[in-house]
Amino acid sequence: MSKKLFALLSLLVVTSMLLAACGPQAAEAPVVEEPAVEEPAEAEAEEPAEEPAEEPVVEEPEEVAPPDLDAAFGDLLANMVAYNTIKADTLMEEMVDAPPFLIDMRTLGEVEEQGHIDGAIHIPLNELAQNLNLLPDFDTPIVAYCGSGWRATFGMTVLDAMGWNDVRTLKAKFADWKEAGNPVVEGVPTAEVLDATTPDAGMVAAVDAMLAIYGVKPYGIITAENLNLAITENPELIVIDVRTAGELESKGTIDAPNFIHIPIEEFVAEMAQWPAADADIAIYCGSGHRSTMAAAIMGTYGYNAVSSLKGGFGGWAGAGFPVMGGVPAAPVFEAGFQAMLENMAAYNTIRADGLMEELVGDAPPFLLDVRTTGELEEKGHITGAAHMPLENLTQALNILPGTDDPIVVYCGSGWRATLAMTSLHGMGWTNVRALKTSFADWVAAGNPVTEGLPGPFPANAMAYPPEITEPFDASLAIYGVKPYSGISADDFNLALGENPDLQVIDVRRAEEVESKGYIEAANWTHIALEDFVANKDLWPAADADVVIYCGSGHRSTMAVAILGAYGYEKASSLKGGFGGWAGAGFAVAGGAPDFATPLDAMLLNMEGYNTVKADGLMAELVEDQPPYLLDVRTTGELEEKGHITGATHIPLAELAQHTELLPAFDTPIVAYCGSGWRATLAMTALHAMGYTDVRAHKTSFADWVAAGNPVSEGVPEPMVLDAVEIPANVLSAVDAAMAIYGVKPYAGISADDFNAALAEEDLIVMDVRRNEELGEKGIIDVGEAEFIDMPIEQFIAEMALWPADKDAKIVVYCGSGHRSTMAVTMMGLYGYTNVWSLKGGFSGWVGAEYPVMEYVAP
Repeated sequence: MSKKLFALLSLLVVTSMLLAACGPQAAEAPVVEEPAVEEPAEAEAEEPAEEPAEEPVVEEPEEVAPPDLDAAFGDLLANMVAYNTIKADTLMEEMVDAPPFLIDMRTLGEVEEQGHIDGAIHIPLNELAQNLNLLPDFDTPIVAYCGSGWRATFGMTVLDAMGWNDVRTLKAKFADWKEAGNPVVEGVPTAEVLDATTPDAGMVAAVDAMLAIYGVKPYGIITAENLNLAITENPELIVIDVRTAGELESKGTIDAPNFIHIPIEEFVAEMAQWPAADADIAIYCGSGHRSTMAAAIMGTYGYNAVSSLKGGFGGWAGAGFPVMGGVPAAPVFEAGFQAMLENMAAYNTIRADGLMEELVGDAPPFLLDVRTTGELEEKGHITGAAHMPLENLTQALNILPGTDDPIVVYCGSGWRATLAMTSLHGMGWTNVRALKTSFADWVAAGNPVTEGLPGPFPANAMAYPPEITEPFDASLAIYGVKPYSGISADDFNLALGENPDLQVIDVRRAEEVESKGYIEAANWTHIALEDFVANKDLWPAADADVVIYCGSGHRSTMAVAILGAYGYEKASSLKGGFGGWAGAGFAVAGGAPDFATPLDAMLLNMEGYNTVKADGLMAELVEDQPPYLLDVRTTGELEEKGHITGATHIPLAELAQHTELLPAFDTPIVAYCGSGWRATLAMTALHAMGYTDVRAHKTSFADWVAAGNPVSEGVPEPMVLDAVEIPANVLSAVDAAMAIYGVKPYAGISADDFNAALAEEDLIVMDVRRNEELGEKGIIDVGEAEFIDMPIEQFIAEMALWPADKDAKIVVYCGSGHRSTMAVTMMGLYGYTNVWSLKGGFSGWVGAEYPVMEYVAP
């Protein structure tokens, strides 16, 4: 505040105080330029006079030093990561592990109507600088959000400038966050006064002044339509592009007469290029985030007529407004590739039996052999085929049928046929397939073959322009000769170790990656083949060393052919694909564990349902090689009751967390607990982890003690063996299952509770006894509940019959509870979260006099 303004305010304060003292008569006095001040007697009589003062003493406010905006914003731009943004899925992960401080910057009305993210505080954007006492210390991670990200970007930018050093903007609409089922709480949250920091007063004042302009609608936004109008109508308008130089070069710029380019990274360092503070300015970037950061920065410097283009350059160009420069339009072959990827069936392959059927049909396909001349001279060719070596493919275009006619390409093993098929699609043919049967197998099956080279085929007079043929001539000069882009698993593994710049692209579908895992590489990218051209912005540089893999090698070879047309010269396709890599024993990361193999083996080979009683265990313990004893009770139980002498202790819930205490996979193991229930869970889980000889002790610990068998007091000292290495994905699944079923009530449900559930809940009931048991003893009368009978011996083999909903409530029963607990464990390992084992089994149900019915075999 200026001293003149301060003096004027002081005078007004004094005058108002004196007028108040004048009482009722003052209101009747005539108005004059400087009001006369009197002290009438009536006022003295009505109100005791205070000690008069000649003049009120007004203290001058402390001078506020101007903020160092250059340093604050320069530091922000120098240290930002991903432009200080965070996506919804990442935020959800962080909210589980180490939640950041959340600030909702929408208006009060929006929060009242729509709710807020669970755990957030609410500060409207325009009030941010007035409520800094609600914020944590400068080092606390903060995520700001709003309705669409616009206001949060303003907030993030100025919070960083005011001293908070870990602030990010949520790059998701609140509506999308809510629709995705992420945690939202109704109403307006209450905020606790933290008073954790003291930001620079000058900086706070500058931010508050800026947000008084840009912290309210329209939040500095200008639409593409309005910007286009402003460029036409306002010759003084300044347009600033804050994208990188590479973006300008590849995508072009907005056509504006007063154009300035300042990358956001250099926005403060290059502020000498800024126009005057009173100029009309529109800023844009790719989508709107960086331009909003720039608008916030300029606004804090006192610029009050700055706008950020909504939707950025992408929205501008997408709306058809004029663009200057940028790379040329997509190459002519791109449309062919895109159409192929959108319309392919079975990845455009055909097998020998299918081809034979078509060859004898009314409209046989055109056959093209792309092997070398020497191969045909030595081995012959499929009767009726035309021939053109792969590297010379474009020379065969005149002998091919119309672009919509069916063509089948073949070679020796299928590799070159895939390259040719993909290339022909790029050149405009729409119905080309690759034969996925080797020529040797075609011959061995007795299919028609003619010796030597085929005769010449008639050519048409079509002229194919260079823009069609030249990219493929260049590509096939590299990939149309040995090794036909193929790289072996051994060589790929070597390249991963020796070439830190190697780019690896996985073109399988997302579900394949999730279920089977992936090849771990420093520079790994996932682009499903179906989206390969649509997501070409994810491709590495054209001069990069690239290895692509899929499941077997076909899709990755298609991807190589596509890259080759775009000028990539160093792309390879992994021979045998992911299956060959994993089959050769090379490392795989992630993926769903293979529980089916070990669990099915357990069910096929179990004796006595993998149980042992006390007398049998005692006999084994005195032998030269006694089994490894595993006590899975809680620590408190062992402290109170002791343990079987020689046992190792791992609480059931922690089974997957202490594999260092377990023996080798082929070591005989006996697991025990208090009654046998947890021992069954542990036995089944250990089989899933790779152990082949695990049994559950079917005698209660109390009975073991009462029989005088050897017991030691307390908890045994752990002995680290480090004997096994179990895949991380296996341990993760076991740990997740034990987090549910490895704690009380250990998946047990009583007959009373089961009966109540049958009456009150939608329930699925599974009987895992043998069919002869069902026929002899009957089954539980489950009323309207869904009933599934599946002998435990077939439980994995017939898992396709398991309920589809992994969160459904399921009760499993057997004769006594052991087999049903095995079933619960297996389902838990596959992600079922609400499965219960009937305590006492069918016998306990009958003993409690609950209803049963005759079993009628389906």
